[in-house]
Amino acid sequence: MAASSAGENVRASPRRPSWLARLLFGDRSAQETAERIHREQQMLEDRKLAAELAAEAEEFAEKIIATLTRKGVCYRYTKTERNEVLEKVQEVAFERPFRGDRSVIQLKVDTRRLPRGVGIRELEDPEILRLLSLNVRRNVLAQYTTEGGFWYVIEREYGIGGIPRFISFADALASRPAHLEGERLAFPIGIAANKKVVWRTMREVVNMLVAGSPKGGKSNFANVLLCTLLKHNKPHQLKLMLIDLKGGLEFNFYESLDDYLLWIPKPRRVKGTTRTHETGEDHDPALFDASEQVVEPEADEPEVVLDDRSGERVKAFIQRREEVPAALSWLIGEAERRMAALQKARCKKIEQYNQRFSFSPMPEIVLVIDEWADIKLTPRIGARAEERLINISNRARAVGIHTILCTQSPNRDVLSIRVKNAMNTKMVFRCADQYMSVGLLGDYSATTLSPSGRAFLIDDGRVEVQTPYITNEEVTAIVEAAATGKVKEIAKPSRHNVTPREVFEWALKKNDGKLSWREIYAEFAPRKLTSHEAKRFGRDYAGQVVTVFGRQYRVEPAVGMPTPKSARLLPVDAGNTETEPAPPNGRYHGNGKVPAGATNGFSDGDTVHGATVQPHAAHTQAHIAHTNGREGADTDEGETGIEHV
Repeated sequence: MAASSAGENVRASPRRPSWLARLLFGDRSAQETAERIHREQQMLEDRKLAAELAAEAEEFAEKIIATLTRKGVCYRYTKTERNEVLEKVQEVAFERPFRGDRSVIQLKVDTRRLPRGVGIRELEDPEILRLLSLNVRRNVLAQYTTEGGFWYVIEREYGIGGIPRFISFADALASRPAHLEGERLAFPIGIAANKKVVWRTMREVVNMLVAGSPKGGKSNFANVLLCTLLKHNKPHQLKLMLIDLKGGLEFNFYESLDDYLLWIPKPRRVKGTTRTHETGEDHDPALFDASEQVVEPEADEPEVVLDDRSGERVKAFIQRREEVPAALSWLIGEAERRMAALQKARCKKIEQYNQRFSFSPMPEIVLVIDEWADIKLTPRIGARAEERLINISNRARAVGIHTILCTQSPNRDVLSIRVKNAMNTKMVFRCADQYMSVGLLGDYSATTLSPSGRAFLIDDGRVEVQTPYITNEEVTAIVEAAATGKVKEIAKPSRHNVTPREVFEWALKKNDGKLSWREIYAEFAPRKLTSHEAKRFGRDYAGQVVTVFGRQYRVEPAVGMPTPKSARLLPVDAGNTETEPAPPNGRYHGNGKVPAGATNGFSDGDTVHGATVQPHAAHTQAHIAHTNGREGADTDEGETGIEHV
């Protein structure tokens, strides 16, 4: 009886469907059902869009072929060639399948079967493109490359090539990508197809050539770049050297930025010389082609150099072409001083140096030359300036010196092969003729760029963008904010909020000045300080002098092997601090003094995270003159004075 009841219970219990039955009959959860419905709807929308695009593409292709035939872009057979009464016509044909998305439709011309007498020039004629746009009732753009062939690109929504015709500077800043969080050297390039905003960093572009005809958008783009950097960098993080040969009109907004502009020795005229100002190296004729020989001035012709002996300093806002070679020579000397500092610190790049010596970092330097043609085409000056420019572009990238070279005459007389090779990133705006476009891009694409502000970005690939538009009012507001110290700092994201001052104070109060990474980690791990960051703390600040609780302490590095003693804070003897006394105006600046009101980064006694910093022995000159070089300083051979910007 019990057995029978048990059997009845077994038969009465519901049987669980197998995996095949669940797959066939849809035994899914509510979430799985919703996801399946969403995928089905997406597939239906994609199929509907594909059908719509195919129909539009066929319609556009027929209209384009008819327009080309009416305008004679075809071949008409004669009756002697075809023994028929009716006239035969060979028309332009397209390859299938067509390409398209929500923004554009692309039709590829079958260039292997072009009608007799028809070439690429006839297909991309501006008058033909205008008629095609009128008949199709869409903007039509011709694109041709030797690898991809010839395409007619027809806009559907946003603009020519699917790229919006306008983007404001504010909208471009608001579209900052998430992966650039904490990157203060990033700036917007422009908006590309499908409303994708393109950003780059100064460390990515390194050196940039900005070329194109007047009113193409070059100056506006230069203002966008400079204003973005000024908006997110303080004077001790960014320095500028501006060369504006239009009487200062192009960059007059930035002339008042005493804290951001470099301060260089005052120019003076001397008799001609065959040696460079800073490095003193003779010019080697074997390094240059015959067409690029450096023509030095005659012995009785005056030459402009930077006079270190006078002790006077001027802002690096250069408006006279004869001063350009001397300014570039000074920048080469600055790069050499930075290289020496990195070599002594055993660092390969400026990022490593600044991370290790965060209390006295080297700022990035951005050199902007507004009109290179005015310099290059000047006898004697052009060759010397080009030599120094190539030197800076090729060698100074590791020490944080970047070049922005602008020209409205991008022909071979202005841009030599060596200069173009030194500029690893290019922004090409509309060009006046085909020769300029071919020299920069290898094709005629730059001659049809429209509207103003449209450009090609050439770095790893080629991207067409509409650059942001910034008004003069916006530039003025950003410059005034930077001059008064109202900078929107972009701090790199960190998992913890532990400051160096807190670590120093804790070490002095509770750990006898020791900076053992294990004890630092044990103390601050609850605030998400990682063991890796704790290990790096003693190494990053080794040798530096900081002020805590109103007293100076030196961070002595760890010593001993294989189990070294931990780094620790030791008081500095007030009578033997190895730091130089401050000058009357509170600043050092090479062999001279900075005028009142002008700053170049940190001054003695500045605070970082609450801890007042003083330079240690090996970097004393690096701290007190970190924005300009100082030639001829009286230093012992064992402690070479290292000066950097």
